[in-house]
Amino acid sequence: MKKDVDSSVQKPTVEHVKLYSKTLYKKLLENTTDAVFIVDFKGNHLEANKQWCTFLGRDFEEILGLSVWDVMHKDHIESCKNTMSKLLAGIEIPLYTRDFVRKDGSIVTGEMNVALIDDNQDGLKFVLGVVKDITKWKETEKVIRSTEMKYRHLLENIPQRIFYKNIHSIYVACNPAYAQDLGISPADIPGKTDYDFFSREMAETYQANDRKVLDTLEIYRQDEPYFIHGQERITHIQKCPVFDDEGNVIGVLGIFWDVTDRENTKRSLEKSEKRYRMLYENLTEGLYQMDNNGIITWASQIAADIFGKTPEEVEGTHISEYVHPDERDITLAALRKTITSGEAVSEGIEIKGKRDDGSIFYYRVKNKVLEEDDKIVGIQGLIRDVTEFRISQNALEASEERYRTFAESFQGIAFRGTLDWIPEFFHGSVEAITGYTEDEFTSGTPRWDQVIHPEDKEEVFKIGENLAEVPNFTLNRKYRIIKKNGEIRWLHEFTSNMCDESGKPKWVQGSIYDISDVVLAEKTLKRFLNDLEIYASLLQHDLRNDLQVLLNQSEISLLMDGMPEDEEKYWKIVEGTSHSMIRLLDVFLKPSEFYEHAITTLIDILVRDIKKTYPDLQIDLKFDVLSSEFTVIGSRLLPCVFDNLFRNVVEHVGPNSVVIINVRIENNQAVIDFSDNGPGVDRTIISKLFQKGISTTGGGYGLYLSRKIIEAYEGTIEVVRTEEEGTTFRITLPSI
Repeated sequence: MKKDVDSSVQKPTVEHVKLYSKTLYKKLLENTTDAVFIVDFKGNHLEANKQWCTFLGRDFEEILGLSVWDVMHKDHIESCKNTMSKLLAGIEIPLYTRDFVRKDGSIVTGEMNVALIDDNQDGLKFVLGVVKDITKWKETEKVIRSTEMKYRHLLENIPQRIFYKNIHSIYVACNPAYAQDLGISPADIPGKTDYDFFSREMAETYQANDRKVLDTLEIYRQDEPYFIHGQERITHIQKCPVFDDEGNVIGVLGIFWDVTDRENTKRSLEKSEKRYRMLYENLTEGLYQMDNNGIITWASQIAADIFGKTPEEVEGTHISEYVHPDERDITLAALRKTITSGEAVSEGIEIKGKRDDGSIFYYRVKNKVLEEDDKIVGIQGLIRDVTEFRISQNALEASEERYRTFAESFQGIAFRGTLDWIPEFFHGSVEAITGYTEDEFTSGTPRWDQVIHPEDKEEVFKIGENLAEVPNFTLNRKYRIIKKNGEIRWLHEFTSNMCDESGKPKWVQGSIYDISDVVLAEKTLKRFLNDLEIYASLLQHDLRNDLQVLLNQSEISLLMDGMPEDEEKYWKIVEGTSHSMIRLLDVFLKPSEFYEHAITTLIDILVRDIKKTYPDLQIDLKFDVLSSEFTVIGSRLLPCVFDNLFRNVVEHVGPNSVVIINVRIENNQAVIDFSDNGPGVDRTIISKLFQKGISTTGGGYGLYLSRKIIEAYEGTIEVVRTEEEGTTFRITLPSI
């Protein structure tokens, strides 16, 4: 029985094992995702799976009829033969990449893993290759590298300053333009803060804006002062938050550019409403790139806006689409010349364009070639919109006669000329103002600098030095001239310079007005104010002396024994009234316009003097606990407010009235409630109580002046109660 069992379980023969291995080998070749091939050392294909066939774009029969050298890129054949030799020598080969040529001629890239197969039975050796298709990965890598190079080149050459900070306002990176301003290299910026480069005040402002961006997660746009090489400039800055892959904010990205020239131009236009309009304004430039065929491969937002499209719509279009048909041939010829010669168009060329909606626009471009591996691969350009300038220029040329007529009837002088005082035109009331004709000035006899008063020349020349050096510089100056007949006249001149295409000042233009009558009026006013000051001094001196005599007499009388009570009361009223008038005279004193007082001390002094003037008044003072420590800015006029309020009480309520003054401190302000026990304010005048001349008995200036005094020290006064039992005025005064 055992013998039968043993005989039924037979061991596999060698043939069975080989058959099984071959079957398994075939299944592995067919099911692997990688391309697999076997070649002999001459490169002839012995085996290939379907992935290898697909990779090469050929069928199995074609593959077997070709060697590996037939399908490999010619640049890699020699290195692969060397690899074969190393394999045969027993050297292990690491992963490497090679390019292959498909049947349709396209190039594919594979990551290679090769090994030596040794047939022990026949002594033959073969090469087994496993290939992973990485063509798409290599193409993506190339695009990323090209994009990275483009943006890096852009950041390194863009004139705008760019920086990146973390959430603590510590610098992480910046571009070379910003680093150059700071006097460092971009590698030195990490770890620095604004306090390392700017004043404390400016650094605090910059970091406050950083926090605003981080808190609101909104883009910040603002014109800000910027100091570079000791000179203040105006820049337009934009800041935006930076997020990580999980959406967490990790910093602030900022970009800014100089808009000083733009602001100077704006101010010049505002001051020159009767002069010629400025021919052009400074415009922000856009960027674009195109290949050798004129196809735009990239455009910034500003460039796209000039073309009237989005950046996505611009990319892939031909530059000729943005050139007017009338100028297309000459523009494309200039483009071809740049690509052929490699010479940059640094001066810039102006192009007339036409948008899809039919609108005409003008723009100026400056181009430079892009090179890769010493080959010109395209053009990078700066573009700015000059439509307004071109339209203005055309309109100016078309309407020159109209403007000339205006200038001739102009009451001043409109001029344009060179930097050395020679006018190109000189129109308006030239002869009436100077005594010379327009022709005399335009011929250079005399020059304008020769009619300036000798005593004013040095100052005039000093002020005008920047006209020849600083682009878009504007000034206004007042000086005297000597007319042809010897008469001296005062002039007010408004002048700005204009630059050529290189940005260098070349001309000046402006307007001149005769202000002799204004100067005479100013001198007359100055003499009048001087006389008024003398009058006030005399009034203060003489009247104060008279009041002092009266005070001395009252003091002597009050020291006498046995004075009747009524007479003593009279002298005290005289003394109090005199003190009140002396306080009013002190207003005319120049020194010490403001002084500090504790609120309690100030009111105590006022009430003490008031009681001398109105001894029958019953005055009740109430101070809260904070009042004694509260200090206000006083003025020599401030007692006049309380004098007026007490005078109103005596006049409208009576000399025996009750006045309650309640002082408390609220929100860092002194609140003073001044209440009486009178019948209240007439409701017909309550809404206009503090206006000039409002009264039921005539006069009506006291409360008007009181409000003016209180408001001068940033305080308020108002009526808060007008019931039958009395009136309450509330005064608030800020702390110093």
